[in-house]
Amino acid sequence: MQIEPLGLHDVAGQAPFVTEAQRWVDRDSYPAAVFIYGPPGTGKTTVAKLLARASLGDFYDPANFIITNASDDRGIDFIRNHLKQWASVKALGAKRRVILLDEADGLTPAAQDALRQIIELLSSNCLFILTANDVSKIRPAIKSRCTTFEFRPITKEEGTLRLLQLRKQQLGDAFYDNEEQWTRAAEALMHTSGGDMRMAVATWSMHDDPEYFLTLARECEDNHAALAAVGGEWMDMRATLYGMLDRGQTLTQVMRSFHQNLTSFFELDPDTTFAVMAVLGEMVPHMYEWPIGPYSFVDCLVSRLKKEVSTYE
Repeated sequence: MQIEPLGLHDVAGQAPFVTEAQRWVDRDSYPAAVFIYGPPGTGKTTVAKLLARASLGDFYDPANFIITNASDDRGIDFIRNHLKQWASVKALGAKRRVILLDEADGLTPAAQDALRQIIELLSSNCLFILTANDVSKIRPAIKSRCTTFEFRPITKEEGTLRLLQLRKQQLGDAFYDNEEQWTRAAEALMHTSGGDMRMAVATWSMHDDPEYFLTLARECEDNHAALAAVGGEWMDMRATLYGMLDRGQTLTQVMRSFHQNLTSFFELDPDTTFAVMAVLGEMVPHMYEWPIGPYSFVDCLVSRLKKEVSTYE
């Protein structure tokens, strides 16, 4: 199954970016720098690679397209000693090199200030593409020098079309023997993923039974963990969340399901539900960079909830 889009026309959702980027490609004229921000799994890195491929054409190779994860290479020394040197070198066969700074919200403020100067000086030599999950961590001086796009979670309709396209490519005419069930399976998976297309495509590619996705959606509808949280049954909540992880759900899926089901308890016990939601809101932003695994995240979440809700009571 060909998971990655082959071109901009294959990208699920993000129509404003796709339309504008296609104009750049058609005119062979690109901005000085592009900044794309939004939640994980919405296609930021994917479209950056597609844009690089389109702008470099036959000269798309590691000499002309450099990818760096700014959450790892995040200091001012990296910007001054490495990035500046890369951006100073002329492209081989193409008009401009392309440098992708993935997760640019990991750059320190000093590194961002240095990057701003490099963009100003060397944008004629290099197309800079920056991506970020948290736009608030990007300094205004950087954003003002970029053509900026916000990527939103993929809608169920957009994601379903993409998943069905992938399955058709895999099965050929055999897809139509079970088209209705595959459609329901794709819709169920997009509901479960909450707009995270990367997670949806990865899950879709690993299973070839539509019933798997329908079962997964039913499990995500189970509100047992949320009920346990509101009721103060902390070990029961922990066991339920552990069980969801054991059955192959990602931490993102588990937390999204927990949040969705938690909202149904606002009318039943609003005070406790608000307290649980507040802790969840503080913890979830750290989920994507949690260093020691999903089970430890669950343990810390349950511990925080127990402490905060008990204090509230």
